[in-house]
Amino acid sequence: MSMLHRLFKIGAVVSLVLCVATAIAWAVSAVIPFSSTVVPQKPVTSPRVFVAGSYAGSIVIDVLSPGTGNPQVQRNFLGFRYDKGPAAPSANRLSTQIGIANVVTIPCWFVMIATLITPLAFTVVVIRRRRRGTVGCCPVCGYDLRATPERCPECGTARVADPSRMVG
Repeated sequence: MSMLHRLFKIGAVVSLVLCVATAIAWAVSAVIPFSSTVVPQKPVTSPRVFVAGSYAGSIVIDVLSPGTGNPQVQRNFLGFRYDKGPAAPSANRLSTQIGIANVVTIPCWFVMIATLITPLAFTVVVIRRRRRGTVGCCPVCGYDLRATPERCPECGTARVADPSRMVG
């Protein structure tokens, strides 16, 4: 097994684990909102404070930065959302402003699709490799070798396996 194939396999496993974790977060967020950190109660002085969580089938990333004012920016597209506005320490947003909030919302369906690409590609590669070995195809290019079992006419690879096994 080549090093590239091993890395591809490890990437597929990690990606599949992330997909399952996203599916669990998606299911749980429909019932129980989750936040990994607590919003600060006083004005933000550091350049960035991150607040992440999941809510209503979406992953929410809130970046707090120092500042005052009332910049209102909202963008929505296919469940993706970007909001910029004043940040308050409580959920009702009626208390003193502690900074400017940049909120990015990413739908869980997008994260699941993105994390499924590598495992699906790995599965396709494995299935193709197994088929090539069983139906008498060239292991390099996949050309059907039943007519010319000793050498591949496409890429020139010499056949090392016993041609009598290549019935198919």
